[in-house]
Amino acid sequence: MAELPVELCARIFRLLGANDLTSLSRVSQAFQTEAEHLLYQSVALSKISESSRLLSWCNAVAHCERRAARVNTLRFPTVFKLPPQETSTDLTHTSISQAFKAMVNLKALYVESAERGVEFHPSLRPSTFDNCEFRLVELVGDLPGFTVDEIWTLLSSQPDIHYWVPGQAFTMSLDVSSFPPDVLPQLRDLLFIRPGLTKHLAGRPIRRLSWLFYLQETQIIGLPQSISIAQATIPDLRLFRDTLSELYIMNHLEEGFSVLEVVALVAEYAPRLRTLTIRSEGSDCAIPEVEHSQLVQAISSFKQLDTLALEVEMLVLHLFNNTPISSDDPLEQDPFWSGLSPVHCREVATSLMVSCPSLRTVSFPLQNPSGTSKNPCYTRTVNGEAKLVGFDLVDTTSWWMK
Repeated sequence: MAELPVELCARIFRLLGANDLTSLSRVSQAFQTEAEHLLYQSVALSKISESSRLLSWCNAVAHCERRAARVNTLRFPTVFKLPPQETSTDLTHTSISQAFKAMVNLKALYVESAERGVEFHPSLRPSTFDNCEFRLVELVGDLPGFTVDEIWTLLSSQPDIHYWVPGQAFTMSLDVSSFPPDVLPQLRDLLFIRPGLTKHLAGRPIRRLSWLFYLQETQIIGLPQSISIAQATIPDLRLFRDTLSELYIMNHLEEGFSVLEVVALVAEYAPRLRTLTIRSEGSDCAIPEVEHSQLVQAISSFKQLDTLALEVEMLVLHLFNNTPISSDDPLEQDPFWSGLSPVHCREVATSLMVSCPSLRTVSFPLQNPSGTSKNPCYTRTVNGEAKLVGFDLVDTTSWWMK
């Protein structure tokens, strides 16, 4: 293997699992360099809850400067559990702090865990970040060991963060009513489950925004007030109209806040968007056939929209009347179309593209009579009409579902 070209060796190493890479790292210095690069550049520990395993990894990093310097992305557990015979978390927290201080090149920190219960302890404390040299650019997840003020302090100490997903517990806390003006000056990508707070981030160069109008909020303040807040929130998009290019809205407020209303408001206050995704689930959220012309009119207000993904049932797709069902296009002869009219669906996509000359890609969900669901994807042809290019091709979630 030593006689193989470097590029081929690197490709082989990328196909191996952690155990094989660990074994190869002991073969030679060259193998160690390549194996440790893959083992430590992006580390996933979020499924580890036992303090002993967490200690083992933290000690391996804290006591080896070479390994620690390789860590660029870290998925760390929100909480950990002590062995039955232990009562103090000091040893584990000390080891975690030492590892964090050693990881001088850490850029992305994802704090995540599915574990819950009184027997679990927060993995990170405010003191974990004391005297750390790394400069984060991505921060995701809950920090249950922090007060709101301690989170502000952490964010103030990391001015390079451009991607932030605050945890649910922090975001939904009633103690969070505004943001200090000095935090997150470089914020560009943001996922919020409490969109009404976005206005406090005015002045940041936000380019991609994901809003979740969340059911949990309705349990706290009630559905009518949640709808009122959502309706009042979308006008805040004008605060970012010079930078915002992509918007993803997941609407769980059901029929109280219709897709048509959302599109019309977004078009009014963010007409220069380039990518828009709106997702609503449930039959109560479907767009009625009689509202399709209004939807087309609302889409026409966008000036630079390039990609539109409507993740919501559109009843007009099933009302093809006298439109031919058969087509000469091979993709429109797919068995999926049984009982549907691919010609009619193409015409619906064309109507959206005609209304908005900048629109080049349209995608929407469709379910055939047998229950199979797909997302037909259409692109604009030279004559301005829509053409089916495949199914499930448009992904507008990859930047925030990391």
